[in-house]
Amino acid sequence: PVPMPSDEEVNKLFVTLANELDLSKEAVAAMPVIAKWTLLSQSGKLAPGGARKSEAQAGQGAKIKNTPQYYVNKLKLEPSLDLVSSLLIMLRSQTISWLKLFCELNGVTLLLDLLAGLEMSSEPKTPTDVQMEAEIIRAIKVIMNNNYGLELVTQSKGSMRKIAACMSSPHLE
Repeated sequence: PVPMPSDEEVNKLFVTLANELDLSKEAVAAMPVIAKWTLLSQSGKLAPGGARKSEAQAGQGAKIKNTPQYYVNKLKLEPSLDLVSSLLIMLRSQTISWLKLFCELNGVTLLLDLLAGLEMSSEPKTPTDVQMEAEIIRAIKVIMNNNYGLELVTQSKGSMRKIAACMSSPHLE
């Protein structure tokens, strides 16, 4: 473990991470220094000695599976319940910059199209289809939990129609 530097240094290092996490200034001010240090340590962006790693250094050794590009490519090629469940975890745990990149790569459009495809299918829904529909709705909800995602989803053509079409799902009642 990296030893904790002075309170002043922790606060200085935390500024960038707080922006990535989309934390308000009030939330940052109310947060104890030890909590800030814990988040910094868990982010994987600290070099030995407490210095902040560059983005390139932070990304080295990270699995390609954890990237927005991976999820977008997999949604295009082979969408599955496991993939959407894994994406949901990533959306909940990653930074705002990760979410924005996912959105910029048309991830929201892919999710909405996948949702519409499940809804428009002429075959009866399987239990897996129903679960996948619910996971996609949860993922869209997580995306909409910040102003950037909310604006993107609401401005996507047909998004509200696609979301409303699945409102009869037993998982959403």
